[in-house]
Amino acid sequence: MLSARSEGALRASASRLSDWFEDKGKSNGESPVLPDLTYTLGARRNHHQHRLTVVASSPAETIQELRAYALSQAAPKVRTAFTPRREHPPRVAFVMSGQGPQWWGMGRELMEREPIFRRMIEACDASMRRWEYSLIEELGRQETASQMHRTEIAQPAIFAMQLALAELWKSWGVQPAAVIGHSVGEIAAACVAGVFSLEQGARVIVLRARFMDDCARGEGTMLAVGLAEDEARAIIAPHSRTVTIAAFNGPRSLTLSGPRLSLEAIASELERRSVFARLVRVDHPFHHPLMQPASEELEAALADLAPKKESVPFFSTVTGRRHSGGECDAAHWGCGVRQPVQFAPAISALADFGVDLWLEIGAHPALVVSIQECLSARGDKNPVVASARREREHESVLEAAMDLHRSCVALDFAAMTPSRRLLSLPSYAWDKSRWWNESSDWREGRLGPGGRGLLDTRLPRATPRGLRGSTAGKWLS
Repeated sequence: MLSARSEGALRASASRLSDWFEDKGKSNGESPVLPDLTYTLGARRNHHQHRLTVVASSPAETIQELRAYALSQAAPKVRTAFTPRREHPPRVAFVMSGQGPQWWGMGRELMEREPIFRRMIEACDASMRRWEYSLIEELGRQETASQMHRTEIAQPAIFAMQLALAELWKSWGVQPAAVIGHSVGEIAAACVAGVFSLEQGARVIVLRARFMDDCARGEGTMLAVGLAEDEARAIIAPHSRTVTIAAFNGPRSLTLSGPRLSLEAIASELERRSVFARLVRVDHPFHHPLMQPASEELEAALADLAPKKESVPFFSTVTGRRHSGGECDAAHWGCGVRQPVQFAPAISALADFGVDLWLEIGAHPALVVSIQECLSARGDKNPVVASARREREHESVLEAAMDLHRSCVALDFAAMTPSRRLLSLPSYAWDKSRWWNESSDWREGRLGPGGRGLLDTRLPRATPRGLRGSTAGKWLS
């Protein structure tokens, strides 16, 4: 990352750094200088308003990107922004995604490269083994043997992935001002908010996943549609009374739940109208009356649950509002299985509370567009950032961190790199603009004929007029 007080100085700094990098490579070969550079630029230098970031895998790629930016050429990996000074640090909301973005290889790359992430995954695994669930075993399966499509397997893995990402972000200096979770993500959100211990959260998520997986399998599915609530209710009515709205994700983003034949008929009708409609790849009608048995089983199994007061503001998608930790009892989690997800109302309540940046916590972006739609309806333009993307986890997490840095979130760069070696880098690229402001008369009087000022001006007397008389004698004695 680079920063400067003007765009011109930023380009000049990029040019100087690319030249330095190239010279360093010629003298030191393939020495691992990128961690040292991250430490020096991130932890040991000031960060000005004009900011540049680039996530590169090698010095050669870094040189190429910086040089292209310096010459005003295409630099695909370079991101720049003007970051105004803020009166207070940006307030970041952690948004835990729901079921859907999980995939067979999630978490592997981060476990290999981020010790804090791996420690939290191992802690989740230890907590879940009591309930006969082996997280490490499930995350280690190859694609052909993966069971991430099964609710019983997917939900605990999603929970662990979210807690590990949240712990990683906090270790990098990103502390949540509030937390919210979409459906299954609400359990991880409750843990981050301090409502549950890890052991309590592991118990809730494993039992929830187990009861939901056993309930109404093959009796229905879900359909994502681009409709407002009144439009959705109008199109549901002629087809089947058993179709319900399962999730309010945005002003014009809903999920329907019910029998597959009814949902397929609705999807066909919407496609003829050129309205977005996509069947969700699940074989359960989640958040539907058919899930009532699972709701009741979960509530009974969690009868002795003892939630604590939240340490971070907690917003619930079961109720669509800010929720106190003490209210997160067994009945609350039972309702979360059966009732529709009130994501859009909860986002609106959280926006009213006050958030400057939204950070989705999940294995792959799933809620970014929905959050943007909710904010757009309010006239808000605060940034929404996704933590990770499948197939390139570590790189995408670093890109997300740089997105936060360009949005003025203070990162702990020393925690992001193992290096503590300070490099001797090129100095700041000063603009060297002339800011002396004077009229031509003042300039003439200051410089005098010939341009040498007082030394070139003949005076009428040796003693300046202000020094004549007895006073002058006192001054000169």
